[in-house]
Amino acid sequence: MTSQALNIRRGPLMPFVCLWRHRGLAWQLTVRDVKARYRGALLGPFWAIFQPLLFLAVFTFVFTVIFPSRGAAWGANRADFALAVFLGLIVFWLASDCITRAPSLMRSNAGLVQNVVFPLEILPWITLGEAVFHAGLRFLIFLVAFAAVHGGAPWTILLLPLVIVPLVLIILGISWILAALGTFSRDLDQVINVIVTAAMFVSAIFYPVTLVPAAYRGYFLLNPLAFTIEQARRVAMWGEPPAWAALGGFLVAGLVTAWLGLRWFARSRGRFADVL
Repeated sequence: MTSQALNIRRGPLMPFVCLWRHRGLAWQLTVRDVKARYRGALLGPFWAIFQPLLFLAVFTFVFTVIFPSRGAAWGANRADFALAVFLGLIVFWLASDCITRAPSLMRSNAGLVQNVVFPLEILPWITLGEAVFHAGLRFLIFLVAFAAVHGGAPWTILLLPLVIVPLVLIILGISWILAALGTFSRDLDQVINVIVTAAMFVSAIFYPVTLVPAAYRGYFLLNPLAFTIEQARRVAMWGEPPAWAALGGFLVAGLVTAWLGLRWFARSRGRFADVL
């Protein structure tokens, strides 16, 4: 799909048309990137499991031993706290893996940028595919651990993909915008790293949303990460359905964000080769 073709398609389904037209290429490049990430590593893809487990152990120790009042915030035992934090981290890493790479996406694929026929717009999809692969492995760890502690999982866990979809669309839209802007400014890499680090502490990963003062809770849940993490815990841990109305609103916001992000990228693409 060329930049010109993208400018013709104005509908909100444009991001999905982009992926569908180049689905074979996107799949091949996603598999290539996953393999390349662990090529030469002694443990290979097991690092994708070991790293989150290490983070989980550290954070669980800090918030159940050093700050035990935070560990009891859910009124749950230490195992439930660890699982709640881990699930929050899975969602956070899904977003951060894409967002932090987005500003340098064109620069790290300069050879492809010079190729006028390569569909550069699928690169954020490829980054997302790799992030989803790792999120899937981490979620399997969560599922096994939750089943071991509670003897099973609630049926509402099947609704988890519906909870994640709006966030994925928002991630895509932001990735297209950052990929375009990052081509012209290397400073954006540093800015995004700071923002993502700050987002870890304001996205209800280490505490429930109920700890946020009621006067600010509504604004707090406007954060797509905080909302998604809270809803993920409802369906995957507490056996409750998601907040359907709010989820529908975020889905519309995600579709609009992805659409506008791709349009921005398509309009900027013509200048990438000159800069690189």
